[in-house]
Amino acid sequence: MSELDPLSPTPKPPQLFASDPIDVIDAWQQELCDNYHLVAALISGKPPTEAHDVLQQRASESMKSHGELINGLLYGLLTESSEPFFRQLSLVARDGYAHAINRLLLVAGSPKFVGVRQKVRVQLLWTVAALVRANAAGVDALVLALVRQMRGGDVTMANFWLVSQMLGLLEANYAWL
Repeated sequence: MSELDPLSPTPKPPQLFASDPIDVIDAWQQELCDNYHLVAALISGKPPTEAHDVLQQRASESMKSHGELINGLLYGLLTESSEPFFRQLSLVARDGYAHAINRLLLVAGSPKFVGVRQKVRVQLLWTVAALVRANAAGVDALVLALVRQMRGGDVTMANFWLVSQMLGLLEANYAWL
């Protein structure tokens, strides 16, 4: 978890969207980032099995702590490597990914989607593909939100990339579609 600095008194601002210092950070973005730091503090320096036990125990405490874990794992999944975070997310999710999908809808359906960082876009599409393969309930709304972000007549590389990735996702999961 590369962005943590234990000596820093204030956490870094969320890294989902490319923004200027004067831009107002949405409360849900800050919540994801803060929960990521909470999750990182819980599992840092622990072997995978012990980290899994800590996460399971925390997820079982209450729905609030379950949501905080899902938020933190999602933020890590979107801003860092996907495999370990998705594995932990799938082990901790008690609601069939409903909370995770609702949070991902905030990113995918955001009017500021154009400003999503490229690494976050890549991770988002990887996550959507994994949720489609898992046949998670509600993932169709997430796919639809991403389809709505494709802009007709826009020939920028970012839009072309999104269109080609969505086409590949839908072709690869034709039976699901």
